[in-house]
Amino acid sequence: MLYYFSTNLLYKSSEFFDISDNLTVVGENGALGYIYKGGKTYYATDFLTANGVDLSKQHIFMAPETDYYQVFRASTVSADDNVMSFLIYNDDKDEEGNYAVSMQTMVVKFNQATTGLCPLSVKAKQFSGLNSVNVSWKPNVAAEGIKGYNVYRDGEKINKELVTAENYLDANVPYGDHKYTITAVYADAESAKSAEANVAVAKQALSTPTSLFAQQHGYSAAYMEWNKPVSNFGSFTYFDVDHARQEGFGYEPLW
Repeated sequence: MLYYFSTNLLYKSSEFFDISDNLTVVGENGALGYIYKGGKTYYATDFLTANGVDLSKQHIFMAPETDYYQVFRASTVSADDNVMSFLIYNDDKDEEGNYAVSMQTMVVKFNQATTGLCPLSVKAKQFSGLNSVNVSWKPNVAAEGIKGYNVYRDGEKINKELVTAENYLDANVPYGDHKYTITAVYADAESAKSAEANVAVAKQALSTPTSLFAQQHGYSAAYMEWNKPVSNFGSFTYFDVDHARQEGFGYEPLW
């Protein structure tokens, strides 16, 4: 079925790429994305701004001596109008600070909840040689107003104060299998718990020095060399059994 729209922005040079069940049309006109919705036509940048999208935070290129962001095509729209995709030029820069603009897709969800969303991508990993676990996560990209996070091990909250970073070090963890979940704390509510991250905390032996080399030095002495062990334990000193000499290497944890 062919639809005709009476609007000053849709004319012969326009291309439309998708249409929703609500007859919302998305497309491109003169290198600028447009959206036709509810009998009106909007440039994509105006439509996004009016619907709460802060384009200044989306890394979209703004050409010199212009006042609009390079959202040059509205590509797709879901049947219910709640999801749209756009082609944009990003504002990437090279090592010298010059623009290295490239094209990419931006997907926007409308009419979505922005509070009460739980964290995603939760990971838990034991530090080698230690009964400590590093837990990390990411906030939901649609979440707004997060004050901090709570960390749960095996269903029990383990942080005494609200965590404001996106990772947490859980020290002195009992050996065995454990499950970690994270919640996001908003102004007036705590989210549901995230998906679980599983980790097995195992006993790990101290590593020994490697690549020992010994050579006679003079009449009654020996010269020795070795490499430090690869471990997350801090190596304070090496000490020979005859108390002849103590070598200090400082405290250098490798995590």
